[in-house]
Amino acid sequence: MKILALNPQTDMLLGELNNRGNKIFTEDKHIKEIDGENSFQFITPIGIKEAKFFDQRSRILIPSETGSFEEFIVFHTNESMDDKKQVVSTAAYTEMDKEYVISPGTYVGTLAELANEALEFTTYDLGIYESIQRKTIVVTEHVGVYTYLSRVAKEFELEMPIRTETSGTRFTGRFVDFVKRIGPDLKRKLSMVGI
Repeated sequence: MKILALNPQTDMLLGELNNRGNKIFTEDKHIKEIDGENSFQFITPIGIKEAKFFDQRSRILIPSETGSFEEFIVFHTNESMDDKKQVVSTAAYTEMDKEYVISPGTYVGTLAELANEALEFTTYDLGIYESIQRKTIVVTEHVGVYTYLSRVAKEFELEMPIRTETSGTRFTGRFVDFVKRIGPDLKRKLSMVGI
């Protein structure tokens, strides 16, 4: 397991914690609920140079189950008396709701057309999608892009995993996938401690 620090302005990788040498972290906890919370927290020593990369509004990448990365934005840090820094973050994709607002109206198209129309105004691109059907989406009030795309996924009966890709030390992109559900739509809760 490793935690990558990403510059929020340039998307350049700044450094990583990997539990080798002094680049350590402890008490890492990833909480992920379908249609709910997606957060990540950990503790690292204040004295290492990488600690400065994990401050308010900075971005974090952690490996996902699919081999890509999940991206988080730090919203809280706390430095303790014993020279440790607690870092608490939430899923970066929730920021899509702030990037652009979809107006009320009737939207008709394939999944790719509907998704691309909304993603055009964000830092995300359409990734893998598993439907070529046409559907009609009725939006009755102003909604953010993430909320709209969640509705599109539900209408097409697909899951909407969001991933961040890197190549070596280079950030390569953020992608929204629309894939078939694996198993029933259970409100599962995944809590990984010490991954």
